Amino acid sequence: MIDEAFKFIATHVDAYLKGQADSDGQADDTTSKNVATFNVARLGDPKDDLSGKPLVALTLVNIEEERAAREPQGFRRGDSNQIIYQNPPVPLNLYGLFTATIDYNKDKGPLRLIAQVIQCFQAERLFTPQTHPALDPSIERLSAELVTLNFEQINHLWSTLGGKYLPSVLYKFRLVRIADPIPRAVGDTVLDIEVRDRSHIVT
Repeated sequence: MIDEAFKFIATHVDAYLKGQADSDGQADDTTSKNVATFNVARLGDPKDDLSGKPLVALTLVNIEEERAAREPQGFRRGDSNQIIYQNPPVPLNLYGLFTATIDYNKDKGPLRLIAQVIQCFQAERLFTPQTHPALDPSIERLSAELVTLNFEQINHLWSTLGGKYLPSVLYKFRLVRIADPIPRAVGDTVLDIEVRDRSHIVT
């Protein structure tokens, strides 16, 4: 589910950036990707062949449980009046870092690319399978929220990634639900209740 969400996000932003390039009369090769899921920590690895890598790398940097959206029920009603016992899905927020790979694409404006990423989610920040058929139907809705980091947090993030700071912007995407499709147990619905006392039985 996480990979489906990130592939959709990368494809959506990639299409937006290509549309911006077309409107500016600077259309890129439509077969190449301006935005793609890519571990930005690999940019500092001299052994890695970075030719053909995207102009903007989308990297998953954190996964957070959305406790407020946790469902308390451990069961649901299925077909034929059956009760399916299954732990509720785990609601997650995904943190995606958009980084302009300037060291390897000096002919492009990295700050302009990051600004266009922000424009993309300013124009449209809520996605559903109904409004965006490319979104996996198991993801009911996906929203984008800009995350502002202070200098200490930025330093910690890039130290963790093992590289020097590059122009980037962080977004929180909510809400992705992860669940095991196999139920723990299946039972029948209780249709009759029998109450016993000393004198008679009531049903």
